[in-house]
Amino acid sequence: MNLHFRLVFILGLFYFVPGSLFGAITLQLDQNSVDISASAGSTKPVSDSNTNLSATGSGSANISISISGNAPWLTARASSGTITAGGPSVTITITANPTGLHANNQNPYKGTVTISAGGSTVTLTVNFTVSGIDISASLRAPFAAVMAGQQSPTNTITLSVANNGSTAVQIAVSTDDGGNWLVVNNNQAAAQAPASIPVTVDATSLRAGVNHSGNVTFSCSGSSPCLPITVSVSVSITGQSITASPASLIFSTANASTLQPQTVSLSSGATPIGFTLSQGQVSTSWLSFTTSSMTTPATLTVSVSGAMLRQQAIYSGNILITPSNGGPVVNLPVSFDFTPSSTGFSGSGSMAQVASGGFWTTTFTLVNNGTTAAQIHINFFDDNGNPLPLPLIFPQTSPTPAAPAATLDRTLNPGAMLIVQTAGPNNQAVQTGWAQLLYNGNIGAYSVFGQTIGGPAQEAVVPLETRTPGLFVIPFDTTGGYATGVALANLTTAAATIPVVIRDDNGNILQSTTIGLAAMGHISFDLGTRFPITAQRRGTVQFQTPAGGQITVLGLRFPPGPAFSTIPALADSGISSGGAMAQVASAGFWTTTFTLVNNGSTQAQIHMNFFDDNGNPLAVPLIFPQTSPTPSAPAATLDRTLNPGAMLISKRLGPIRKQFRQAGRNCYLAATSARTRCLARLLGGRRRRP
Repeated sequence: MNLHFRLVFILGLFYFVPGSLFGAITLQLDQNSVDISASAGSTKPVSDSNTNLSATGSGSANISISISGNAPWLTARASSGTITAGGPSVTITITANPTGLHANNQNPYKGTVTISAGGSTVTLTVNFTVSGIDISASLRAPFAAVMAGQQSPTNTITLSVANNGSTAVQIAVSTDDGGNWLVVNNNQAAAQAPASIPVTVDATSLRAGVNHSGNVTFSCSGSSPCLPITVSVSVSITGQSITASPASLIFSTANASTLQPQTVSLSSGATPIGFTLSQGQVSTSWLSFTTSSMTTPATLTVSVSGAMLRQQAIYSGNILITPSNGGPVVNLPVSFDFTPSSTGFSGSGSMAQVASGGFWTTTFTLVNNGTTAAQIHINFFDDNGNPLPLPLIFPQTSPTPAAPAATLDRTLNPGAMLIVQTAGPNNQAVQTGWAQLLYNGNIGAYSVFGQTIGGPAQEAVVPLETRTPGLFVIPFDTTGGYATGVALANLTTAAATIPVVIRDDNGNILQSTTIGLAAMGHISFDLGTRFPITAQRRGTVQFQTPAGGQITVLGLRFPPGPAFSTIPALADSGISSGGAMAQVASAGFWTTTFTLVNNGSTQAQIHMNFFDDNGNPLAVPLIFPQTSPTPSAPAATLDRTLNPGAMLISKRLGPIRKQFRQAGRNCYLAATSARTRCLARLLGGRRRRP
């Protein structure tokens, strides 16, 4: 006898997979087609077991069955998994499922059953007739929005019967809320198809501002069955709108008469509508109105007050008018121009970071450099833009903290100085936020961060920020165990989205993203944690001032160990005439590191001169850590070209303890308008005793 087999290797083993088992066979069917029928609308499968499969030749084989012809309604199975030549026949059972199939009296559904065994294949054609009436239905057009309390114009559902037939139908209606707002066929549950079935939406009991949906199902009730057909209906319910006149209000302290209450007329046509009044998402203390609920037609009285305001700004608020019938909410914008002349303050500044408690203090020093008394006002804000009450010490008069307060008002005599220190307890979590300074006269100010944990107190100066540039830039260096912190505050009374661009020290963009801040909000973070792409790099972070906005930014540099220092933010104003640094320290455990950044869009030339105490050129060795840790030959000058966005770091070494350095360079490339700014920054290491 012939032996047919295949060897299959798996992980070094083999076994037999039979083609036909010890022989060759030929399959035969006792019929080539099967006719099956069912009624339209039925969900009960029907089967036929009148087909027999036999085999000639020799041996046995496994039977496999497949379906083709796009016939998901068709299945087939064999009474045995194998067949033997000359042995008993195998019954093939064909099953057809009419669920979801339309009637097809003249054109049966077709499918093909393919049966294989031992290399032999036969096919069986299946004809499936679904008897009954074939109906179809469609909505003439989608419903337009319907006014709450009213009824829609009549729409129609076109109900058709195939082959020009006719049949009686039953109508079933359902809605998403179980209500009776969907009226079909004048609420008659029977109709004769074909027909145009009237459909309306009765919104007399529906609330505005809600979308509704429903279904209309048609099923045959005559002697001939059919597949039930469902038509979906959806509709939006709107309300009678309220009109506000004027549509917005503007108050200004530039004209005292405009601070008088203003009125708004509210109307809704011939239909009175009750409504409630509220402020928008951000409640404003300066805005008020006479009542919280009214009915149209009505006159609303609106007032503003600057009694609790110190910020010189244009304030924006809004009043929400919410109809009781669910109609559209009316937004009434209110603007309050609180000008500097009305506040009594002629100047302002900010400090992007304030820390109190948890072994941190912030000390504010304010000096009146003028010849007349000056008023100062300080506001403290938390991360969400809310007032931040802090316990304060006035060490010039008492070491005892005052009760926590979110504001401070003082009068400074000519030449006088005021020192204020936050006094949060060390056993509480550190409180952070930012400070706003308003003043008149000639006031100078700065603050000092202090940290007392882990050894001697560490301090770093925070300058008062008075600039309003289009962008700020913070250089960063996170190599060698260093870390960079950033504090950012929004100085406006509207929420802001701050565009952020991160570059490497060659000026290449690494990441572009945004930071969202609440009105008067604040955020502080470790740069490497928030933006992992800055880890183990040198580069810059650019913070773009939003259109119509104002921000303040500060950097903090943390070397390994407890020491830290501040990083002044660069602005985009550019410097064309050079700059100077009055102190340079070198040797004796001191270093001076200069960081220069080109914030412009074109190349910038820099030139640095070093002078000794007598004004003579001073040659010193320099290290450029971006390229090499090896000091260069001593030189009294330095010339470099910086590409757009690039950063240069230069560290001075040598035997001289302290000298004077004059830095002069043209960042505008010979009178061009490139907006370039270079920073020379002293980062003093801690002095150690020999």
